[in-house]
Amino acid sequence: MLKGIDPRVDPELLSRLARLGHGDLVAIVDRNFPAYRIGGAAVLPVAGLDVVGALEALLTLVPIDAFGTDPVQVMAQDDGRPSVIRDDVEATCVRGEGRPVHVSDLHRVDFYRATSEAQLVLRTLEPRPYGCLLLRVGVV
Repeated sequence: MLKGIDPRVDPELLSRLARLGHGDLVAIVDRNFPAYRIGGAAVLPVAGLDVVGALEALLTLVPIDAFGTDPVQVMAQDDGRPSVIRDDVEATCVRGEGRPVHVSDLHRVDFYRATSEAQLVLRTLEPRPYGCLLLRVGVV
């Protein structure tokens, strides 16, 4: 038994998070995202969580990068409008980090390309389309 670990973080997720280092990318994607085609072996389903729930759990253990630009990127809609999750993601990041966090938009095709470089892809049950984000891991 471990104390202080968010119950949404199961042993497999905890193990994979422990392997991340500064600058690594984590993708949190919705149920429509082709995670297994793009993310390959790095895909981990997170049962019962939407994107915000997965992000909240992640931020209890992993810091967001404070050194580079665009530490958090959300998938923009094809018409260029911001993602429907953008405001929720930003508010969750600010709460989790206790500081302002820059959240930027990334076109869907560019998001797919970037996700193929992620060290971990969390596949959620998020129902909202374009409900995907990339997070760059910071330092403790």
